[in-house]
Amino acid sequence: MRSITRGDSGSAAIEFVLVYPLALAILLLAFADAQAMQTRQLGVTLIAREVSRGIEIGYTPREIAGALSVLSDDLGFDTEPTLHFEKTDPDNGLLTVSYKGQAYVSRLSIKVASPLWQQMQSDLGSSLPMLVGLVALTFAVAALCMDVSASRIADLRANDLASSMAIGLAGSNETTLAERAHSFASDWPIELRSRVQFEVDSPDQRTTDVRLCYEFRPIWKMFTSKPSQACAERRSRLLPSH
Repeated sequence: MRSITRGDSGSAAIEFVLVYPLALAILLLAFADAQAMQTRQLGVTLIAREVSRGIEIGYTPREIAGALSVLSDDLGFDTEPTLHFEKTDPDNGLLTVSYKGQAYVSRLSIKVASPLWQQMQSDLGSSLPMLVGLVALTFAVAALCMDVSASRIADLRANDLASSMAIGLAGSNETTLAERAHSFASDWPIELRSRVQFEVDSPDQRTTDVRLCYEFRPIWKMFTSKPSQACAERRSRLLPSH
C-alpha cells in the first residue's frame, strides 16, 4: 500500500487568496461608510448655511425650495434634505436640516425675512505572518485616510460655529456678551454643546472676538481619554450706520 503525503503550501495559498480579500473588503466598506457619513454631514452643514442666508435676505419658502433642489443636485444627494423651521421669538428662528441620519441646526435672524417665514410656528497557516502584515497595513492606511477626513470635517465645523457665533453676537457690549454667548450656545443640540468650548471678548463696543474649539476623536485616539480639538478664531465688527 502506498502512502501519499500532501504538502501544506496549496492550503496556505488558498487561505491567503480567500481570507485577505475578505478582510480588505470589510475594511474598505467601513472606510467608505465613514467617508459617506462625513460627506453627508458636510453637505447638510453647507445647505443649512445657504438656506439660512437665503431666509435672512428675504427669500420666500418657494424660492428656498428651488434653491434646495439645486443644492441637493450639486452635492449628489439622491433625495432632498428635510427642512424644519421654528420661530423662537419675533426676530429669530431655528432652522434644522436633516438628511439620512445627519442633522444641523442653524440660528438665524428673520427681521428682514419674508413675512411667510415670520408666520410659521415653531484563520491559521504558513501564510499567517504575511496575511497579518497586509491586513495591518491596510487598516493603517484606511485609518490614516479616515483621520485626515475627520480632521478636515472638524476644522470646517469649528470655523462654521465660530463664524455663526461671532455674527450672532455682533454689537454686544461687554456687560451682556457672556450672557448672550451662553444663550446663543443653548440653541445647539446637547451632543454638540458637550463637544464645544468657546471664549468671547469685546475689545470695543463694535467688535466681538470668538475663539472656539470643537472636540473630535480620531481612530488613533479611540481608546484614550483625551480627544483632539479643532479650533477657530473669528471676529465680527458692527459697521456704523449712516
